[in-house]
Formats: sequence, structure tokens, C-alpha cells
Amino acid sequence: MNKTESLIRIAILLTLAIVGFGLVFGEEQDESLWDFTLHVIFDKAFGVGYLYLMGKLYSRWCKTDKWIARFEAWNAKGLEK
Repeated sequence: MNKTESLIRIAILLTLAIVGFGLVFGEEQDESLWDFTLHVIFDKAFGVGYLYLMGKLYSRWCKTDKWIARFEAWNAKGLEK
């Protein structure tokens, strides 16, 4: 596992998290009720999907990627205190 691959994986995780949280917590600005409802349903569904995908990739890559595993160990150490 080289540094470039680890940085790409971290960038993918960060991108999924930012887009997912942006879609979940974003505010809709539509005029009609129909457009507002469709955007709420689809935006929130895609946002939750992105966050789910980020969680699955994080748990998979945590076992193989050295940098992500180090972050996981650091995070676990912080939770113990």
C-alpha cells in the first residue's frame, strides 16, 4: 500500500462524507410543493446512500489501509479516555 493510494482513499471518503452531509442537511428552496417534495425525497435518499457507502468503504479499508487503520486506532484511543 503506497501513499498515493491511501491519499486517494481518504479523498474518496471525505468527498462522500461532505456530499452526503450536504444533501442530508441541505435546505430546499423550491416554489411548488411537488418540486419541493421530490427534492426532499431524492436529496435525502442520496445523502443517506452516500453516508452508507462511506461507512461501508471505511470499515473495509480500515482493515487494509495503513493510514486509515492508524486513524481508527487514534480514534479508539480517544474514545477510551
